[in-house]
Amino acid sequence: NWYVQASDRLPSENSFSRPHILRVNFYMQYPEYWQIPLISTLLNGVDCNLLYRYVSGQPFTFLEPDDPPDLLDNHRFPARQTWDMKLNKYFKLGSHTITVYTKITNLFNNKIIKTWGHPFPYDGGAMEKFVKTGEPTLIDTDGYNISYMIYYPPRSVFLGARYHF
Repeated sequence: NWYVQASDRLPSENSFSRPHILRVNFYMQYPEYWQIPLISTLLNGVDCNLLYRYVSGQPFTFLEPDDPPDLLDNHRFPARQTWDMKLNKYFKLGSHTITVYTKITNLFNNKIIKTWGHPFPYDGGAMEKFVKTGEPTLIDTDGYNISYMIYYPPRSVFLGARYHF
């Protein structure tokens, strides 16, 4: 995905330029040797995974009147920071195991910007507004709400079961 501007002087990546990506996984499991009445009955066979992700924002180009015409990727969207969680509960049935789980993505329901506006219909002031204020355009030039396109997905909750034999 590398492209070279017409001047053939400035190679730049146009679809994936993220200089900082960090993933940290936390794993917790209820200790089987703890024997606390009622609590151990509920929590034996339970584990929890927490995943933190930090990804640098996507770069984009916005030229001011005094900027050189070959300037590229001089601005960047805010970084994405998310927490995901998965809870598992294991049930033993002889040599078989049933796992019931809950997976939550974007645990804290952060609004994470992925674009400053929509290109069609074209709004010539949307990018400038984003650069100056940090606020994306949520209504397009035809008056339609485009906020669902502007942000990454909100919190999602998934429930499931797995049978191991």
